[in-house]
Amino acid sequence: MTQTENRWFPPSPHREKVEEAIAQGVAHIVERGHNTPPLLVFEDGGAIELPRARYQMTRRGMALAAGDAPATKGATRFYDVCGSVDEIKGRLADAESADALDAEYLGALVEDIRYMLGRMARRSEQYRAFVQRARAVIDEMLALDPPDVESAEARVEALAASLSGVAGLNEEARAGVYAAAEDVRDLANALEGYLGAGKETAMRLGDLQAEIQGGRVWKRPAEPDPVSDDAP
Repeated sequence: MTQTENRWFPPSPHREKVEEAIAQGVAHIVERGHNTPPLLVFEDGGAIELPRARYQMTRRGMALAAGDAPATKGATRFYDVCGSVDEIKGRLADAESADALDAEYLGALVEDIRYMLGRMARRSEQYRAFVQRARAVIDEMLALDPPDVESAEARVEALAASLSGVAGLNEEARAGVYAAAEDVRDLANALEGYLGAGKETAMRLGDLQAEIQGGRVWKRPAEPDPVSDDAP
């Protein structure tokens, strides 16, 4: 974590919740240039200015949200569309009359939703492009004829037999051994080439994965504990 990132982090206990979100892979930090606060960008579409991030009560309980109105374009008040929708519905439910509604605030929430949907749509297109590129790499590998590994034992046995059957070092005996040995070598060369292609394929897929992951921490959601047969 750089000194620049440290400078922009919100105070405790909000900082710890931000770090937790990053560690869990649900958000990552995006720098925006000199003397501009970074964004805490969420996988669910929202983007909260890092120093404004607050772990506070929302319509859905305690969650990270913007402590005050975003100062720049591209930042949102909530980390996802659902938070914005719930806030709109909550404001309508709380208002005793239309005059009591803050039209400007509600409009800003709508724009946040527009931004988040657009950002998630762009991200979905990136994932689709990733899958297409990965499929092309995989198809290249699948197009290669795999080595005849089932013949390995027979080739080795043929070499062993040619050696055990040598009754004197005559040209015919040598030729038999040479042929059997080269047959083994051919399979080894084919396997080496195929393994090299497999390694290159795996590395190319790794490059594609690293490219789309970027600075994000990816972590699978924890699986629920298996239910015991003795559970009530």
